[in-house]
Amino acid sequence: KNMKNRILITLLFITTLSFGQSKWGVKGGLNYNLSTMGLENAYNAVGDIVENHSPNNGWHIGLVNRNFVTQSFYVQLEGLYAQTSNEITVSNSNSGGSPITTKFDNQIGQFNIVGGLEFFEFLRAQGGLTGKLSLDEEYVETFGTFKVGYQLGVGINLGRINLDLGYNTSFSDHEGEWNSIPLSFS
Repeated sequence: KNMKNRILITLLFITTLSFGQSKWGVKGGLNYNLSTMGLENAYNAVGDIVENHSPNNGWHIGLVNRNFVTQSFYVQLEGLYAQTSNEITVSNSNSGGSPITTKFDNQIGQFNIVGGLEFFEFLRAQGGLTGKLSLDEEYVETFGTFKVGYQLGVGINLGRINLDLGYNTSFSDHEGEWNSIPLSFS
């Protein structure tokens, strides 16, 4: 099954490079942990970010290849490196019920395959699959190495600069055990 996935991804990559117009670029930005809000509260989450109630918890940078299959439909491949930091507070019966707070730093290798539509040559809507490979040892021991998820987003093309707002999540919750305390977040 794993070999089939690799072959499928390789074929998709080769196929998309052979179609239409191809554009390469650099992608970078800030990450915000919105796991407690979810997609259904995206409007409120954006307001919290703008008002700085939800500070960023990391950043990402990498390469992007956007291949136009038609005049308005494209397939975008992204290879990113990201760093995140999440603070988790849990109650622990072993410590007399007083809460324990820990910070999980994570370095991530991320690969995205995204399909998108461009409207009026400057607006974009896109969605696709994302694979994240965690590189930080403590994070991997607690939550595991690899997660597959999805990405939804919108964007604006301003000449050679693209501004994107995206929502990334995993298909499965992050569950694990840290110091004999079960942890879970979406």
